[in-house]
Amino acid sequence: MMSQLIEPGYPVALLSVVLAIVALVLQGYAYRARGRRLAQVAQDLQEAQRIARIGTVRWDFVRDEVVWSDEYARLLGLEPGGKMTGTQFTGMLLPEYVDRVVSSEESALQVSAETGKPARREIVYRVKSLDGRIMDVSALSELKADREGRPLYMLSTIRDVTEEMERQAELRKSESNLAGALRVAD
Repeated sequence: MMSQLIEPGYPVALLSVVLAIVALVLQGYAYRARGRRLAQVAQDLQEAQRIARIGTVRWDFVRDEVVWSDEYARLLGLEPGGKMTGTQFTGMLLPEYVDRVVSSEESALQVSAETGKPARREIVYRVKSLDGRIMDVSALSELKADREGRPLYMLSTIRDVTEEMERQAELRKSESNLAGALRVAD
């Protein structure tokens, strides 16, 4: 009698709906697991940047907008998640480094325009953080221009090398003092 109340094909349709619901639930669990893994990878990247004292910065030349990672913000006394113009960004350079840094960017952009690929640039220079500290930084960048030579973007890793530069200066001074002492002893 019950089987007469169920239309033909109904059990198949019901089974299809149940299977679809089960598939969606399983897909939701997998999506949340991937989200947790992605969040862990992002947290690990932030920790690695903090440990290595490396931040990242991206300059969108078309929109004239510079954005940075939280570690870059911490290193330079900037607001995490903030942004600035290219003029403000370049304004953080110590004056004696502006020409050399800008020239290295122009050279990389020219290479990019000629090759159609991002061009690599490595340079060490000094900046003044917003809290007034003078820092030595090593920048490893890729710059991209279009075929007509119009700048598109620069993506850089910036590493604080201030302590390394100070140690090198101390070592040079010690070597100079030792050389002077050896001359006197002769």
